[in-house]
Amino acid sequence: MKKKFKKLAGILLLAAVSGGYLFLRGPQVSNYLKDLLFTQFDSRTGYELTAGRLYANLFPFYVGARDIRMLDDKGNVVFSARGIKAYVGLSALLEKKVLIRRLVLSGPDIRATDGRVEHFLRLPAPK
Repeated sequence: MKKKFKKLAGILLLAAVSGGYLFLRGPQVSNYLKDLLFTQFDSRTGYELTAGRLYANLFPFYVGARDIRMLDDKGNVVFSARGIKAYVGLSALLEKKVLIRRLVLSGPDIRATDGRVEHFLRLPAPK
């Protein structure tokens, strides 16, 4: 009886973890993260962000994006990357703050002309 219970509990735990993993990598989470993060970024910086796909990972906890681009007000690409991962501190999320412990860029491409680098470096800090 105990053996069957342990086996059933193990199968249920595996199913729950697998389901959570698939959900965090699904299109619903991608669309939600785009709406949440990109509108905040646009309103605070004046730059528009676009990405092919966003996803979250549980262990270790990070938010990732594929084919990300940052556009200025004229539609020119200022920054692009094949991929980006932001490793987020979970304890800060409990306090309704976002703490990025590590940021990993794959294939970054930064383009700036006519003083855009200085403008980009003087962006206001998040409040």
